Amino acid sequence: MGGNLFGALLLGCGVGRAVRPAPCVPHEVPWRSTCAWRYTHLFERHEGFSLLAAGESCQQRRASVSLGLRCRGSAQLQAETRRRKASVNAHLLGNMLPSWPARADGARNVYIDLGANAIYKSYPLQAGGEQWERTGSVGWFLSTYPNASLFDVIAFEPNLAHRESHARVSNAVRVARLEYHAAAVGVRNDTAFLVSRDKSHDLSHQWGSRLGPSRSFGKSLSVPMIDFVEFLNRHIRPSDFVTVKMDVENGEWELLPSMLLPGGNVTLIDELFFECHHRETPSIVSAHGYTDCLHMMRELMRAGVWVHEWF
Repeated sequence: MGGNLFGALLLGCGVGRAVRPAPCVPHEVPWRSTCAWRYTHLFERHEGFSLLAAGESCQQRRASVSLGLRCRGSAQLQAETRRRKASVNAHLLGNMLPSWPARADGARNVYIDLGANAIYKSYPLQAGGEQWERTGSVGWFLSTYPNASLFDVIAFEPNLAHRESHARVSNAVRVARLEYHAAAVGVRNDTAFLVSRDKSHDLSHQWGSRLGPSRSFGKSLSVPMIDFVEFLNRHIRPSDFVTVKMDVENGEWELLPSMLLPGGNVTLIDELFFECHHRETPSIVSAHGYTDCLHMMRELMRAGVWVHEWF
């Protein structure tokens, strides 16, 4: 299904007939519009997308996983990644709004984190006890995004190991207005499998896992999967200002094209931080290349979503 949807998406990238967004509902305030052109007046202020995901030698000449891993750890690549992250932070949509949205009509500011990983982490204290702090992409958003305290936070994370921290974290660190879902997201309500990259890996830990369609490889644990398109339709209104971070371990190749097809609801999202998994990335198994990522991101921009690469 994902391959067919992505093939349809490519029609809008210079090959054949363009895929059209959902019917346009004009509004003088951009984030209350479903028009594909709602943010085009800001395009010249976008940071742009790199021609290569990171490091030319890694992307064009990777002959093996070992070579890729050496490239990934190079000082040149680390410096380029830092530069690109800083560029993203300088071009946040929230910094470009002429005034912050008034919410007297009940509309909301919403941050949705798809693949939130750990939200809190703790450190032992010498005197006993522990100290907590916010971490991961939720921590980044709350410390970086303008007026982040005005946002409701909705986090999806299928790794059940992270639920314990929500019960133990101190009230001083706890995220206000946080709605947490111990689930994966996809295009249907179903079951997904959290799969270890290493057969000896303990799935109770937070690192080294990915989502897979079955128990056919590695050590796996079944987790619920929520239909994200349906979730948006139920919980988000066009008048809401919505920022999404998406890191769904290859699931983007099915989810995003389904939202971009005619009748899709991608314009409910105003800003998207998007980690695109592609075969040029060391340790990533994917049928798609970085060129496909560029097609996807540009098509999202044309549909009216302010898109950034997520690292």
